[in-house]
Amino acid sequence: MDRVRITAPAKVNLRLRVLAREASGYHSLETVFCAISLADTLTVRRSEPGIRLIVEGAVDTGPPERNLVVRAAERMEQELGSGLGVEIHLHKQIPAAAGLGGGSSDAAACLRALNALLGEPIAPERLLQMGAELGSDVPFFLCGSPLALAWGRGERLLPLPPLPERCVLVAYPGEPISTADAFARVAERRVDSAGPEAFSFPLNALGSWDGTGTRGM
Repeated sequence: MDRVRITAPAKVNLRLRVLAREASGYHSLETVFCAISLADTLTVRRSEPGIRLIVEGAVDTGPPERNLVVRAAERMEQELGSGLGVEIHLHKQIPAAAGLGGGSSDAAACLRALNALLGEPIAPERLLQMGAELGSDVPFFLCGSPLALAWGRGERLLPLPPLPERCVLVAYPGEPISTADAFARVAERRVDSAGPEAFSFPLNALGSWDGTGTRGM
């Protein structure tokens, strides 16, 4: 196998509850992740030694060396204990810094593609652990389900059966905001510590659109 092509879907949070800030500075949360059809496309092929990233599309992803795709490839090198020789083409459709998980999905796609290209040397469970090191949303895109209940920082997951297919309207105002800035604004406006440990989302209700509190179109 010389080339692997993978679709990297965006996600929406059907429900989101931000809890208390941890000692680490991160906020705990409860959320329901749902993958949608809006997606980037990532193609990895064998090449000369090194990691080369080529980004296409109208989305500005910043310097390649800071891209989560490159960090995912470097994490794979670290895990394998040897260098890679790959060229990665990333065609961007998902807006950056829009809460849609584009960077995390790209990183997960990169881990999956490299693992496939190299003959699956990394077990799925270990791949999930590696994904969690890269970002809190990355494990969702590695878990194998388009729907999951998540808690902690989003890295602890309970995969759920997919909901019936429905249309989703995603409105992006064109003004990016980083995850860190978004949670900082929550902290600024919060008047209490709000951090009960019990789930506020009834699990038996998450098998339907009505149960998620989301109206379909």
